[in-house]
Amino acid sequence: MSVKRLVLNASALSGAKILAMASQFLVLPIIARYLPPSDFGLVAVAMIFVTFTMAVTDAGLGSSLVRTRHYDVEVWSSAFWFVAGLGLLLSILLAAISPLVAWWFDAAEVQPLLLTLALVPLMQGLLAVPQAEMQKRGAIPQIALGETLGTFAGFGVAIWIAVKGGGAWALVAQQLTFWLIRVIVVAMSTRFRLHRMFVWHVLGEHLRFGRDTVGFALVNFTLRQSHTLVIGKSLGPHDLGVFTMASRFSYLPSDVVGGPVFYSLYAHLAAMAGDRAAMRHMILSISRLLAILIFPPMALVAAGAESFFTLFLSEKWTSVAPIFVLIAPAGALQGVVVLYGTVLMATGHTRRRLRIILEMAIYWIILLLISVWFGLEAVAVAYTFWYLSYLPRLTRLFLSAIDCTRRQYMDVLWVAAIVAVSAACIHVGMTLALALDGRQEMLILVGEVLLAWGGAFLLERQKILNDLRYLRQVLAASKTRGG
Repeated sequence: MSVKRLVLNASALSGAKILAMASQFLVLPIIARYLPPSDFGLVAVAMIFVTFTMAVTDAGLGSSLVRTRHYDVEVWSSAFWFVAGLGLLLSILLAAISPLVAWWFDAAEVQPLLLTLALVPLMQGLLAVPQAEMQKRGAIPQIALGETLGTFAGFGVAIWIAVKGGGAWALVAQQLTFWLIRVIVVAMSTRFRLHRMFVWHVLGEHLRFGRDTVGFALVNFTLRQSHTLVIGKSLGPHDLGVFTMASRFSYLPSDVVGGPVFYSLYAHLAAMAGDRAAMRHMILSISRLLAILIFPPMALVAAGAESFFTLFLSEKWTSVAPIFVLIAPAGALQGVVVLYGTVLMATGHTRRRLRIILEMAIYWIILLLISVWFGLEAVAVAYTFWYLSYLPRLTRLFLSAIDCTRRQYMDVLWVAAIVAVSAACIHVGMTLALALDGRQEMLILVGEVLLAWGGAFLLERQKILNDLRYLRQVLAASKTRGG
């Protein structure tokens, strides 16, 4: 794989995510004007259980199949039937527990929402193996196309239902449309062909690999959804809707930038896992770029959060602003450090990856259960404290896999961090001095983001160019070796 191909693949997925984000910026304000925070909270409750099933639907087989050097019809066909069957069982399970979920949260409206969303794991199960085939041969643009079409179709349906007064059903329809379009696009693009063939024993190696992957997914689900259970039960749907919206924006760096890089990089790093020096240089180079892309806009949006969320979502969502400000530092760092999973999977340290996420989940749940007694702001403070205080251990555990020191890692982040903090301080000073209204402040903020990106790139220009030259050499050598 060449640098050009790697960048193309990552750019394709990032482009799909950016388009999704851009469309969300256009669509979310419309939906938010028709739906109160409580409707977002109800769907968030239902999505807890849907997300749980999604974490285990492919049993880690997709990631394992991508690592294989040869396409074995018997293995791939068996994997498809296994994953599709598991998806069907999980869909039935969701339908069965929907009355219990409604009873536990004392919200009868949740039952029909969850009953409908139960179709999602089945669609994911049908999608997993064909999409793994596409990832293995580098057909990332086609995968990105499915995500893009699904996103736009989902938002279109959501707007229509919201305007018609459908309430929370607008968000449910958005999810179903997104997954249905993805299934259709992948079915039309994959080279995987289904056979009536299922041999259990050929899945043994892949299930063993998937064991830690599924364990990670389950714990990661607990980590990302525990606040939904605790806030939803303790503080109610309104506060849950506010925190969910703030979290949605804080996760954008991970979902839009770091996630696509992870997806595009994994198959290649797995092929060159024996060359730690090359992996170290690649991770440091990409982390530098991620920090430049992520830190300045996150800092500036936090600096102008009140105007941003009031203008973007309407005045009834103004309470999201202080929550986002409090969790933004953790969100920005997560967008860069998300590469730790790529490194540990590619180097075979799946058990260490599971250990990290398990420690993080236990630590966060303890802080969450304590902080929720003091209100939503306390939960947000606890969230950032949790991530920053665990970060030294997290970096030590994953950097050792590529013989990298924390000092080397921090050296590629500090310029972007200083530029971001400086830009945020300048923005606050300007808004106070000029007494800008919301629209004026947002126009200035866009210009500040562009200037911050340009400044950070100029300060790191030579290092970035050197990194790209080195990566080109490493990837060419890896290709020669068959990576």
